[in-house]
Amino acid sequence: MRRKTAAKRLVFVEAAGSLFLNYGFSAVTMESIAAAAKSSKVTLYNYFSSKEELFEAWAFEAGKGAFEQLVAAVDENMSTREVLLRVGVAYLRLITKQEVISINRLIIGEVERFPQLAQRFYAVGPKRTLANLVVAINSLVVRGALVDRNVNKMAIHFKILCEGIMFEKLIWGIEPLPSEDSIKELVTDAVDQFMLFYGLKISDKK
Repeated sequence: MRRKTAAKRLVFVEAAGSLFLNYGFSAVTMESIAAAAKSSKVTLYNYFSSKEELFEAWAFEAGKGAFEQLVAAVDENMSTREVLLRVGVAYLRLITKQEVISINRLIIGEVERFPQLAQRFYAVGPKRTLANLVVAINSLVVRGALVDRNVNKMAIHFKILCEGIMFEKLIWGIEPLPSEDSIKELVTDAVDQFMLFYGLKISDKK
C-alpha cells in the first residue's frame, strides 16, 4: 500500500467538495471523485471509506483557519469587551466564509434524502463552533467579568446577537458576503447588547 500523505488526502477532499457543489451529494460517486482527483478508486478508498466520510472531511476543512482564530480570540490580558469583540469577529468570519455558506446551502437541499449529512456537518461545524463559544464565554464568567448564568444559553445568545438577520440573508443569497467593516459593526452592536444584559453592575460585585 502506498504511503498516505496529507497533500493527497486534501486533493481528494477538494475534488469531492467541488463535485458536491456542482452536482449535489446524491449524484456524486466514489468513482467520479477519484476521476476528478486524477487518481484511482483503490487509492481513494485507502483514504476514505465512503463519500459521507469525504463530505465530513470537506466540511471540516472549510472551517480551518477560522476555527483557530476563534480559539485564539480568548486572551486573559484583554478586557471583557475586547475579548467579546475578538470572539464575535472570529465567529462571523467563520460563518461567512464562502465555503461554509455553500455547505449550508447544500445541506438544506439534501437533508431530507440524506439526514446523516446534516448530523456529520453539525458535529464538525456548528456543534464544534458553539463549543468554542461556550469556552470563551465561560472564561469570562470564571474571571468574574460576566454574570454567572447558564453558559450554554449565554453562548447561544451571543451567537444569535452576532448573526442577526445577516446569516439568513446570506444563506438565501439575498445579500453578498459582508465586508470586514460590516462584520465589525455587527459585532460591536452585539457586544453592546450582550454586555448590557450579562455585564456585571456595581451592585453585582458586592
